[in-house]
Amino acid sequence: MTADGKQLHVAETFESVFEHLGWSEVRSWLQQNEMAFLFERSARFDADGLEPRRALVSIPTVSLTKNAATECLQICRAMRMPEHFYEVVSRMMSAAVFVHFGFEAAQDLRIGKFYLQKAVSENSNQGLEFLGFKWPIQCAAKCVVTRYHRRTVERIESLIPLLLQALPASHAGILGPLYERVLNSFAAAMPDEDPLSRVRLLEVTEEGSNRRSWDLNVYDLEQNVSCLADLLPDCLRALGFPSQGLQSWLKYSKDTTLGHLAAGMSRSQQPFLTIYHQSAVGDVSVF
Repeated sequence: MTADGKQLHVAETFESVFEHLGWSEVRSWLQQNEMAFLFERSARFDADGLEPRRALVSIPTVSLTKNAATECLQICRAMRMPEHFYEVVSRMMSAAVFVHFGFEAAQDLRIGKFYLQKAVSENSNQGLEFLGFKWPIQCAAKCVVTRYHRRTVERIESLIPLLLQALPASHAGILGPLYERVLNSFAAAMPDEDPLSRVRLLEVTEEGSNRRSWDLNVYDLEQNVSCLADLLPDCLRALGFPSQGLQSWLKYSKDTTLGHLAAGMSRSQQPFLTIYHQSAVGDVSVF
């Protein structure tokens, strides 16, 4: 049951999957300390189907206590961060303006994530803004480092082609209307304001693989997930992505603030789409 009384039927929820893999430590830390944070959920769509058991906690370092570095690293330990990542993160913590703890289910894999976010000039087109550390929590499989570079475009007409650049042409033509809907919805509501002034664009690459994607942060457009609801069923069908569970996910998420749209090619060179949205910590038992 969600905070709004809605229900989703998922055999294993985010909470049941990650409760003993670091989530309980993150939740307790948030409860015991008065700090600002953003909690968001996301759903990934690809050839394996819809995966909603994903969450990210984002915390500005100015709201952390003087023991923040130690506390963050303790949580990384609880999430079973590999030692070589742990050493790098401990050295780089002092430069971060935000820290982000992430959890992701991917079929049978349980993935831990930790991001360091550095300050980047609003006028910069080349700055490295996020450094992401990702690892399988249950086993010593491949760990990866993901880099997120801030990018800018001068004209709104250039934005959507760039967002679709990493995808095969067959997929790009199908996903284009999703971006158009979000930007057009804002343009209709705020006709005197350029959507480009409200969005942030990141180019995402991964060390040691051909993974490439684009992440468009649209939180400041203040659109709900519902603006995409009617497009998603046909979109997933055309992409060949299974849509099982889509309507249940939409019932939960449609009235939440749309956060990011991310699309591209995974490290296994499979197309994907991920939709991020704001959520409440108490909803982790729903799906």
